[in-house]
Amino acid sequence: MAIELKEYATSYSPQLVMQVLNRAFSKAGFDVVARVLQLYYLAKSPELPLWAKASVFAALGYFVVSPDAMPDIVPVLGFTDDLLVITSTLAGLSSQITPEIQRKVLEKLQGWFGDEAAEKLEKIQQAADQEKT
Repeated sequence: MAIELKEYATSYSPQLVMQVLNRAFSKAGFDVVARVLQLYYLAKSPELPLWAKASVFAALGYFVVSPDAMPDIVPVLGFTDDLLVITSTLAGLSSQITPEIQRKVLEKLQGWFGDEAAEKLEKIQQAADQEKT
């Protein structure tokens, strides 16, 4: 089943993303939350080109829309399709993630997941770097 992300771009709003994350961060798991936060702060970046913002808005719109390919009410598994969409979008935009964005992501993650967030985020970044090579 092909996912038409353009349809989801209109569903994106910064407030809605944070509402969904606040409500579902424990069910979604660290990986999903960390990547959504990267996209969230990337979307707010004034340096991000318009074409890239469209991709980010579409991915975040997909995340906040409830009836997706796998219902999010299923713990962890329900976010598998979201993780696929988010990771694919981030793969093409990883060079746009600035140290400032990473700092904001880490601060938010530490607030939700505690001090081990830094180590977990580092592992995600290392895995992403290995996929590039």
